[in-house]
Amino acid sequence: MMGADRRHASRLSALAVAAALLFCCQTGFANVSAANKMKASVISEQATKLYLGGQHEAAEKLFLEAYALDPALGYLYSAARAAHKGDRLKSAKSIYERVIAANAQGQFGLKAAHHLADVRKRMAEAAKPAPLPTASWMCL
Repeated sequence: MMGADRRHASRLSALAVAAALLFCCQTGFANVSAANKMKASVISEQATKLYLGGQHEAAEKLFLEAYALDPALGYLYSAARAAHKGDRLKSAKSIYERVIAANAQGQFGLKAAHHLADVRKRMAEAAKPAPLPTASWMCL
């Protein structure tokens, strides 16, 4: 049953990324050329496929590429989610912080703040020193 729960959670996460992409494509910036919007959209479709296939680092890079062409926050947020899912915690932290700086009280900013808390917690846990071995096995 544990595997089914993980698959369900993964699908929900993928749906969140897809929803973010739909939102960002509908609320793009007026000063972005139609050609750049189209290129960004095509790139984000490729990124979404990579994300769904578990290739999170490659998806992150493509979402960032789409964001460079069309600075819609959905692309940036999706890059952060891909980094987070791929355990690239430093990258996820940095990108979530950028999303929050741009949209602190908006949909993406609030979601990013929630996920950023998890990233910080995981980074703090990873920074803890490993426990020392017990003396019982060291006795000769």
